[in-house]
Amino acid sequence: KHRQEYNQQHTKKIRLYDDFDGLMLMFKFKKNAPDALRNYVSIAKKRNIELEKANSYTFFQSLNEPQWEHLQNDPFAARYSNKTLRKFKVRINNKSHHPYIIPIFQNNEFEGLVCRRASEEVRGKYIFSPGCEKKLIVGTAQNLIHDDVLVVEGYSDLMKAYEYGWTNVLCLFGWYCSDEQAQHILKKATGVVNGLNNDVSGRKGLQRLKQLFLSTLPLYQLPITEERNDIGETTKDEFMRAMWNIQEIK
Repeated sequence: KHRQEYNQQHTKKIRLYDDFDGLMLMFKFKKNAPDALRNYVSIAKKRNIELEKANSYTFFQSLNEPQWEHLQNDPFAARYSNKTLRKFKVRINNKSHHPYIIPIFQNNEFEGLVCRRASEEVRGKYIFSPGCEKKLIVGTAQNLIHDDVLVVEGYSDLMKAYEYGWTNVLCLFGWYCSDEQAQHILKKATGVVNGLNNDVSGRKGLQRLKQLFLSTLPLYQLPITEERNDIGETTKDEFMRAMWNIQEIK
């Protein structure tokens, strides 16, 4: 009865849809929505996200590990060593325009899947599995340790930095560092190294890093050559030279 009265007075729109094992109500509230009903929907949303994550993990488990040694002509596989591809548990889904499937784990818990496109002609470099909120999570090669943290935009950059020897690296899944992602960095970082892309978005991302960290942590620049847009495009020699020439940002 309470919900019916609320629907008539306050709800702009109700959308009912099927989801995995049941039905889910989604409400668009006004500011004066009753707290009890807000809590009801909040719990339902969390349950929906958990179901979506479980479904994504089941899908990931259904994919066999590729025999990378036989796929050296694959454009994605050719960029990394077999050891790196296995370390990040990369899978291939040939039914998708974003066939390279990489699981995201945070504090040893599965958070979702990031899927990379096979061709530059496909819109969107990455897509994420349902329930994966990229502003709330970070990608890491391993659990961060107390040391300088290299911050990069894309998962390909993270994999390349790891392959070149920088293991304390964190991926934002974009140029913008959210408050939630900043908290992950602050827990471990003794300094922040900017490894964002050499483009307009990367420069905006650097301004955001300055806003978040410059007053509390040393902030450094990884000087990638102008010919390279991001770490994923660098050779090992170029990356190592950049590591030895890191510059502090004032």
